Amino acid sequence: MNNLQIILFLFLIQGVSLAQVQSISSDPDGSVTIMPQGFTSAKTDLTNTTSNIGLGNQTLFNNTTGGENTAIGNAALHLNTTGDENTAMGAGALGSNTQGNLNTANGSYALFHNTTASYNTATGSYALYRNTTGSSNTANGYYALYNNTTGGRNVAIGRSALSSNTTGNQNTAMGASALYRNTSGSYNTATGYNALYYNLTADNNTANGSQALYYNTTGSDNTAVGRSALYRNTTASNNTAMGSEALYNNTTGSSNTASGKQALYSNTTGTSNVASGASAFYLNTIGRYNTAEGASALFSNTTGDYNTAIGYEALLDNATGDYNTAIGSGAGVTSSNFSNTIAVGFGASVNDSNKVRMGNANISYAAVQVAWNITSDRRWKETIEPIPLGLNFINDLRPVSYHRKNNQKQDLEFGLIAQELEETLNKHGFVENQLGLIDKDADGYYAVRYNDLIAILIKAVQEQQEVIGEREKIIDGHERLFQQRETQMEHLASKLANITSKLSENSISE
Repeated sequence: MNNLQIILFLFLIQGVSLAQVQSISSDPDGSVTIMPQGFTSAKTDLTNTTSNIGLGNQTLFNNTTGGENTAIGNAALHLNTTGDENTAMGAGALGSNTQGNLNTANGSYALFHNTTASYNTATGSYALYRNTTGSSNTANGYYALYNNTTGGRNVAIGRSALSSNTTGNQNTAMGASALYRNTSGSYNTATGYNALYYNLTADNNTANGSQALYYNTTGSDNTAVGRSALYRNTTASNNTAMGSEALYNNTTGSSNTASGKQALYSNTTGTSNVASGASAFYLNTIGRYNTAEGASALFSNTTGDYNTAIGYEALLDNATGDYNTAIGSGAGVTSSNFSNTIAVGFGASVNDSNKVRMGNANISYAAVQVAWNITSDRRWKETIEPIPLGLNFINDLRPVSYHRKNNQKQDLEFGLIAQELEETLNKHGFVENQLGLIDKDADGYYAVRYNDLIAILIKAVQEQQEVIGEREKIIDGHERLFQQRETQMEHLASKLANITSKLSENSISE
């Protein structure tokens, strides 16, 4: 009998003489019957339909007008009445379907509760098990889309993928337990084991990688690509993480972008940060509006805001400082809390807040096309006093020529020795905390703010002019006295000439 069943089944699939055979067996249990309405087994009623295939106890049991259905397995398509073109393979597959059309269920109890929904595909035991009216879903894997009821246009591939989904629409889950707890969230894409595992109601998330966006519940519009990217994110939205463990600890921080392994790894609530490079911005927790481009850039930043670091390990040591800018590998600050600094160039380092450093100690030449403009508006200044240094200070300086050690050219430079300048300033009453003219870095190297000497030179010239003015007054006095004496001499000479003339006349008359 079994051989006969197989031969007849294959014969019928080829569509040969389907409507001409009336009956082969009348055994009430376990029999196979070929009718004009289709190919049936025991306890299957197809008297009112055509072109159905039912194999298994109570398959297509309640079918009335539904046609072109295939049911193989105990109670498969059991309650179907008018549904057409359904395929159910497995015990209880599409067992509750009544009017749904064009569904495919392959696996025990796949699409079991489906009633009127259409265009669903379920492959795997209990796949789309609770689906009732949700349409156009695809579930491939044991328990995939298990709890879905009315959600439509979902794709779940993998064991328990989208298992808890009920009303969520247009989700895609690929990987075991991907989007496992999602209930009503829609338009999510999860690819990888446990990706978007805890997502509940959030929408528009994309997770690509094992456990990416794992703890996300209600955060929406996030993108995570890489193993455990945005792993602890819960309610934060508008984040993008690309790289293994990027934005790993983020919970509620929104609008962050992290690209690179463990970029923004420790961020929890910080917002609107951009980190590109392995371990960039690694320790940040609540810092906001920062940009880090380069491996380990802004690595130590925790709470600092509005910082920009471009280059490998740029602003590496900054932790709490704000408004800093570092461009170049290793460019940064010497302390963790400086603010409003600018460091440009490889290894350029700033030693205090509100300072700018261009280049490292090896730079031997710098040029700009036009002259620098130094801000000098009265409104920027306070405690305005006359300069206490002048001519005497200038006279105590020792201008020298020298060759800079790191300069490959043999050209001479002119200037001052900073240590000697410091001694001269001390001599004229200035203590260390008043020496704005001189700066010293963390390693004890000096720098001179030469433009400050301009004002001192002006004061020295003014003092010199005062001396010259006094000398000119004295000279003018001497000149006037000389002229007076000269006039007196001329007057005396005239008198003497008169006397001489008279004496001569008297001599002649005698």
